[in-house]
Amino acid sequence: MKISAAKILSDKYEEIFDNWIKQQLKDTSLREDLMSNEDLEKESGELLKSILTAIRKDNYTDVNAPEFEKANEVLAGISLSRARNGFSPRETAHFVFSLKYAFSAVLEKHLTDGKQLFAEMVRLNKLVDTLALVTIETFI
Repeated sequence: MKISAAKILSDKYEEIFDNWIKQQLKDTSLREDLMSNEDLEKESGELLKSILTAIRKDNYTDVNAPEFEKANEVLAGISLSRARNGFSPRETAHFVFSLKYAFSAVLEKHLTDGKQLFAEMVRLNKLVDTLALVTIETFI
């Protein structure tokens, strides 16, 4: 029986969060002059929780659906806050894009069927791309 990516990701919040934070803290483009690591962790955790809650209904395409209301609210808050603090739209979008790597690390570890892994990664990548575009639109 195949387990859905949404179920795996929901169950592995801590693993995804830890991978994502470690990756962000190692990134040479991290703007510690504009944001504390504590604030980065807070934003990351809030965004990740809202996305994982939204995809529980297996919706990876319609970010205007009711289940994405909180995620869109969090993204708007992050975009506006980062704009005020001097981040560029690119840096803000990069923050969202970086979530792909944390998702893929967890799915690669927990999905053994290569076809399912590929299909789930395509769906997640499209979702993350769309969410990054939301941040850019809000930023602008």
